[in-house]
Amino acid sequence: MHAAAEMAERRRAYESPQAVAARRLAKREKRAIAHAARQSESRRRNIDRAELLAALARLSAAERLARFATDAQLTLDCVPADLIPSQESDLMGMERAMAVALLRRIGQRKGAWGRLRRVLKHLLRGEPE
Repeated sequence: MHAAAEMAERRRAYESPQAVAARRLAKREKRAIAHAARQSESRRRNIDRAELLAALARLSAAERLARFATDAQLTLDCVPADLIPSQESDLMGMERAMAVALLRRIGQRKGAWGRLRRVLKHLLRGEPE
């Protein structure tokens, strides 16, 4: 009988309006902290991305292409179309191995990457094997 009374008292204490309000408040604070952490991480990533894009913009077309081909940490999908060189004149001095590596990284992407892929393939076909 004592155990049942103790259990009923615990249930009443757990279900009391003050306990419910305290749990809700704790849960709300936990969610707010998690949300703030996600926002902070997002802001940090956005700043890092902006710095990376600014650094890419300062590079010449040939240097950018070399970076695209060799830097595995660089996500090609985050590069805007205006930073993707696709003129044959930009690609003329590129080594064959670098061009092949860049083609492999570009894969089947579309848009500006697709234009670059077509120009690279055209230039590689024109070179003697």
